Amino acid sequence: VRRSGAEKKIFRHNDVAHLESLLQAAGRERAKLIVFESVYSMDGDIAPIRQIVELAERYNAMTYIDEV
Repeated sequence: VRRSGAEKKIFRHNDVAHLESLLQAAGRERAKLIVFESVYSMDGDIAPIRQIVELAERYNAMTYIDEV
């Protein structure tokens, strides 16, 4: 992702409302990739996977989940 030259936006930790606002701003026609971890090993937090996938479907985005 870094080397692609693509613009990147970072959503706040497990904040699906913030993610949705970023997806809305990008528009449906723009290619989008949501990259996130399933479990954050530093704190043991679990990502809201179902909600993120639902947003991806709603805003025509792809997901990439980093499994532990």
